[in-house]
Amino acid sequence: MFAGYPWFRGQWIYRMRRLAPHTLLRPIAERTTPPRWGRLLRMIAADSDGQADLEWLRGLTAWHARQMLHPDLPVNGGLSMEAFMPPPETLASCTDRLEARLAIDLTRRLPDGLLLVNDKTSMAHSLELRMPFLDRNVLEFALQLPSEFKLRRGQEKYILSKLVRRLPPEIRGRRKYGLQIPTEKPPRELQSFISEALLASSSTPLFQPTRVERRIREVFTNGGNQWLPLWRLTIFALWWDRFIARQGGLQSAA
Repeated sequence: MFAGYPWFRGQWIYRMRRLAPHTLLRPIAERTTPPRWGRLLRMIAADSDGQADLEWLRGLTAWHARQMLHPDLPVNGGLSMEAFMPPPETLASCTDRLEARLAIDLTRRLPDGLLLVNDKTSMAHSLELRMPFLDRNVLEFALQLPSEFKLRRGQEKYILSKLVRRLPPEIRGRRKYGLQIPTEKPPRELQSFISEALLASSSTPLFQPTRVERRIREVFTNGGNQWLPLWRLTIFALWWDRFIARQGGLQSAA
């Protein structure tokens, strides 16, 4: 609601897009493995600012998917992110790029991801969870607030920073922590779990076993930049096992 994450600071990327040769950058961007560099290049190479917004959320490019997924799977046309695009009337109400990017989080990532996880996790432990920043009055206030009061000179949550002196020192001086998995190096104890999910389950026909096995070995030997794509494929495999394989697998899904 208040642009409180560091990725909202990247407004300079949209200025770079005006100068970059999109067509030349696109094949390089698809194949770049370091996640941060790959995302940056894909944003610069995107066809429009709206498509660049969606690249902030992409976890797996079509090129990376083809390296691991079975050739019969229909990924040659790319992995579309259009489902993450906010409704047209929502985008029409946005007055600048920051508002459009916040709209993606508000209408897509928040209800379909973060709040869904929070609700399932809390209810599994018989807890009734409340989000103070989603109080209706706070929400309506934030939606009417101009972008300059949310992000100013690199300061996230600018308007809220003015209230920090009212908080105890141990709170106002604390770093912000997001809910995320380790991104630099995979935990060693996950190797057997990932191997089983990708190579020894009903989702096995989805992948190219030789390449997957080699990638798992590389990631857990050297760490490297393929850890997050590998983890996302694992989540995909677990989802497939639970919701697709039980209904007949690849043929019925096609």
